[in-house]
Amino acid sequence: MKGSVLLGPAYARHLDLAPGRPIDASTWFGGDFVAAGGNALLSFLPYEGAVRSALFRGAVQLAPVSSPALALVDGAGLPRTAIDGTWQAAAVAAIRAAIAAGDVYQACLTARVTVGAPGVDGAALFAALHRDEAGGITPFPWSAWVKFPNGSELISASPECFFRVEGGVITTEPMKGTAPLDGEAALLASPKERAELAMITDLLRNDLTPLCVPKSVAVVAPRKLVRLRYALQMVAEITGTLCDGVGLPEILASLHPGGSVVGAPKEAAYALLKTLEAEPRGAYCGALGLSNLSETVHNFGLLIRTGERASPAEPFTFGVGSGIVWGSDAAAEFREWQVKLGVLGASPSRYTVLRKTADGVPLRSLHRARFSGSDELARAFDEAVDALPEGIHALQYAENTVKVRTLAGSRLATVERVQFAPTPLPGTTGTIAKPAPPCVYDDFRRGPVLTLFFDGTENLCEADCAAIVGWDGERLVVPPDETPRVASVAEAAVLEAFSGRVRRGPLRRDGAEALAFVNAAGACTLPIDGRAPFPPALLAEIADVLRRV
Repeated sequence: MKGSVLLGPAYARHLDLAPGRPIDASTWFGGDFVAAGGNALLSFLPYEGAVRSALFRGAVQLAPVSSPALALVDGAGLPRTAIDGTWQAAAVAAIRAAIAAGDVYQACLTARVTVGAPGVDGAALFAALHRDEAGGITPFPWSAWVKFPNGSELISASPECFFRVEGGVITTEPMKGTAPLDGEAALLASPKERAELAMITDLLRNDLTPLCVPKSVAVVAPRKLVRLRYALQMVAEITGTLCDGVGLPEILASLHPGGSVVGAPKEAAYALLKTLEAEPRGAYCGALGLSNLSETVHNFGLLIRTGERASPAEPFTFGVGSGIVWGSDAAAEFREWQVKLGVLGASPSRYTVLRKTADGVPLRSLHRARFSGSDELARAFDEAVDALPEGIHALQYAENTVKVRTLAGSRLATVERVQFAPTPLPGTTGTIAKPAPPCVYDDFRRGPVLTLFFDGTENLCEADCAAIVGWDGERLVVPPDETPRVASVAEAAVLEAFSGRVRRGPLRRDGAEALAFVNAAGACTLPIDGRAPFPPALLAEIADVLRRV
C-alpha cells in the first residue's frame, strides 16, 4: 500500500514546498509517501511510543492542493458513542485526591468515543471536522489526514503546535483553557483556567531547558486567546535557542508526550492516568511532524481533536480530554469535553420513534414534520407509516430509503428510579434534531434507571429517552427553548393541548416541582426525593393527549 498525506498549512512553515507561490491559512499540502527522494520527511510518534522503538519516519512528496473535493460528502450525522459520566466523575475525584496527597498538581484526563460505523469512509470524518460555515473544507493550522502504508489512518483537526524549529530556535505553544464561543469573559477571568495554562507553561520551560543554551528559554507570550469555529482556547508561547548537536531525537525524547496532554509533574501524571484510562491513547495526543530533508526545520503538531483506526474496515476512535486541577468540577469538565467534541459538528438525522395503534399513529403530523424536509420525504414517510403493523417503531431515512426497526417496547415502561448527570450536549446547543443510535444518549439508556440531564446552571434539560414536564401546583412547566435537548414531539403535543395551562420556565435540579416524563410512546412519573408527586389525574390527561390520532 502506497499511503497518502494531506496536511494543514502550519506543517509546511519554512519548508519551501511551494516555491514562488503564496501560502495562507487556507492552503492544504497533499501528496504520497515515496520509497526514495521526496521533498520532506514525515514523522509520527503515538502517545505511548518511545522515540527509539516507535518513531515512524517516511519520505513524502508534497505540494499545495486546492480545497479537498468533498462537496458531496456529508460528514454530519456521523454516529458516535457516549462518554460514561459516572466513570468520568470518579476519575476526576481520583485525580483531585492525588493532588491533595501531593502526587500531582495537574493531570489531563481523556476518554475515547467511537465515530462512524465499521468501514466508514474517512472522507466523512474529514468533512465533519473541517466543514466551514460556507460549506467549504478549511484546515485548522495542524490539520492532518494520513493514510499510512500499513493501512492505518489518522484524521486530525488539531489547533495545537507541539513544537517548531527554524534557525536554531525552538518554539512550543501549549494550549490549556477552553470555553464556548460566547464564554470569552469567563475564560479570561477564570483563576482555574489561568492556573492550568501556567502550570503547563512552567512544565514546558523545564522540558526545553536541557535542550537549549543556558538562559535562552523565555515565555514570549504567557497567554493568548485563540478563536476556533466551535470554541475558544488559551495558548502560551515559549522559545529557546537549541544547543549545538541537538536534533529531532533529542527534542522528542525531552518533550514527548506533550506536557499539555499529560500534566505535571509529567512522569507522575502519566503514571496516574494509566491507572484511570481504560485503553491506550494511540495516535491521539501523539506527535505528527514534517521536516526538511536537511532536518534543520521541524514543524510538529500535537494530535488533539484526532481520530484513528487500524484498518479501513473499522470505525474511528476519537479522543477528548481536559486538564484536571484542584479547582476542577467533574460536571464542568464534562461540559468542556462536549465543547471540544463540537469540532465533529452537529449530528442531525431524519429519525423518529413512533407508536402505531389500531386507530393509527398518534402525533403523526408532528412526526412527519420532524422526519421530513421536503414533499418527497413526507411522501416516503407516509408510505412507510401506512405499511407498519401495530407497535413501536424507529424510522430513519438513510441511503435514499426509509428504514424501519421495530422496538420491543417503551423504555418509559421499564424504568423504576432516576439519576442525574450533566447534559452530553454543549450548553449553547438549544434543541437538536433527534439523533439516530448510536449516539451520545446510548450509554445512559441501560437498566431501570432513567437519567435526568442538567445544564451548567443546574437546570433540568431532558431525560435520556423523554422530555421533562413539571407541575408547579398551578400550571405545567416545560424547559425554555434555549435549553440543550432533543426537540420532542411529545413536548410539542403538550404545549398545544394544554395552551393556557402550560408555561416555559426553568426546572431546577434541586427544585420541588412534580415531574413527569413524556415521549411518543406514553408518559410516566417516578418518585424523586424532595419533590411533590405528579397528580395522577393530570398524568392520565397527558397520556390521553399522547394517544390521540
